[in-house]
Amino acid sequence: MCVCVFGIRRQHARARQGRSWAAAEVYKRQSAGNTGIQVASEYRSADKGGQGLMLGGISGVAPAEVVIIGAGTVGEFATRAALGLGASVKVFDKSIYRLRRLQNDLGCRVWTYVIQPQELLKSIRTADVAIGALRSEQGRTSMVVPEEMVREMKSGSVIVDVSIDRGGCFETSEVTTHLDPVFKKYGVVHYCVPNIASRVPRTASYALTNIFTPILLSMGEIGRFEDLIKRNLGLRHGGHGRLPDLGHAAGEGNGVPRRRPALRVAADPRAAGVDRPRPGGVPTTRRPATGGAGRARHRMIRPTVG
Repeated sequence: MCVCVFGIRRQHARARQGRSWAAAEVYKRQSAGNTGIQVASEYRSADKGGQGLMLGGISGVAPAEVVIIGAGTVGEFATRAALGLGASVKVFDKSIYRLRRLQNDLGCRVWTYVIQPQELLKSIRTADVAIGALRSEQGRTSMVVPEEMVREMKSGSVIVDVSIDRGGCFETSEVTTHLDPVFKKYGVVHYCVPNIASRVPRTASYALTNIFTPILLSMGEIGRFEDLIKRNLGLRHGGHGRLPDLGHAAGEGNGVPRRRPALRVAADPRAAGVDRPRPGGVPTTRRPATGGAGRARHRMIRPTVG
């Protein structure tokens, strides 16, 4: 009996709009942005070694200044959470287009800056909370806040480096764990736990369920997983392994020859020898070339009338 495993890697599979499921970050990036602000608010309390001040402030008390470095999905949801608590928010990013998109998506005016050392230093000096939300598509995250800037921060301020998964964007960041999540350096509280969304595992589970439940239901309607990945191009992008000819694999040992397992399903249906339907005709099959041409010829078969 032949047992073959075919896995789907979430980071490589793509949604219907062409974006990767990882770029959508339903279970990680959105949760990380919201959770980062919650963590910062928690460690600003006096019993956690913070300044003992609220993020939003009250009548007669100024709100906290929050600096968010990165205007991607994490930065957007961190900004939403901070604004919801009443904080004063400044967002830095390398791309003016991401900053413009952030303002349009939020529907309100927020302080936005392109990352420049002088502007970043001025904001870091007066910040009560700094969120590292930069992300590099490949390799290590850019380190944009050197140790000298961290030394200039106010005592008791909080750094939450969400990008610590890829090295972090603060030079003073060091990987911590949920058992010992923070450390102090230059009087600044550092929270650098990788995969910060793991603080809210049930939220992450519900988000993953929203992604995979429609896929499993569609597989039940279609009948076989092999047929599903033939129809779902986005799911096929995340495929790893081999898909056997199940009929021959099941008949092995009964005198039925076993064929070599097929590799990953081809993205082009013409690889199976069938052309796409064309207007005014029906799909045609490829036929061997004649006359030594060495290439397949395509012939349109017109439907006959009468």
